[in-house]
This record gives sequence, C-alpha cells and structure tokens, in this order.
Amino acid sequence: MSDEEEQPIIKEPPKEQPGKRIFLAHSNSYEGMALFKELWNHEKCREPELAAHTFVGTVRKEEKTYRGNYQEPPKQIEIVDFGRTKEFREKLLSTNVIIYDLMSNTFEEVDYVIKTLKTSELTE
Repeated sequence: MSDEEEQPIIKEPPKEQPGKRIFLAHSNSYEGMALFKELWNHEKCREPELAAHTFVGTVRKEEKTYRGNYQEPPKQIEIVDFGRTKEFREKLLSTNVIIYDLMSNTFEEVDYVIKTLKTSELTE
C-alpha cells in the first residue's frame, strides 16, 4: 500500500449522554404519567457508563381517584410542592429538562417558573 492511498477512517460510535434530571409538572396527571412512562429509562441502563434519568415534579391535587383522594404520582419521582420558596427554586434549577403543560397549569406557576429561569445565571 502506498502512502498516497487513503486509509479508511473508522468512526467511533457516539457515546450515550448521561442521564438527565427532569422536572415534570403535574406528574400525577394523565399526561404527566404518560410522559414519565416514555422517559423512564432505568431498564435500558444496564451498562455502567449509561446513567438513568432522575425525576423531580409537582402533583396536581385536583386529579381525584374513585376513592376521593388525589392520584399518586409514580414513586420514582421526587415530589416538591409549588411555592415561591427557596426549595422549589433550587429543585427547579437543579434539573436539565423542565416539562410544563401550559394548558393545565396555573398562570401563577408558569409565570414564576419563567421569571425564575430569566433571572437565574444558567450555563446551559
């Protein structure tokens, strides 16, 4: 083989991204539970270099079951109560992905989240 002939370039497959921390508003609603089911990847993360997603979310207390209490969210979601508190702000800003259904959330909550994101020093 001469030096002038090109060697085929072997590309490495792209590495999987590590797991994301996802904020899921109204995680106990029908939409929230469907999104959680789609995004839950713990079964797929058998290899040590892959990380599973972790979830933080709020619950919608109006989502009633036939027993009269509110629908419980999946137990894998860390629940935080919405409020203009330091805890809520820290949990929100510690996530990589924020999911809100603008049709079913209150204006006050969505407005607070948007203002929190605008006034925070985010790197990505």
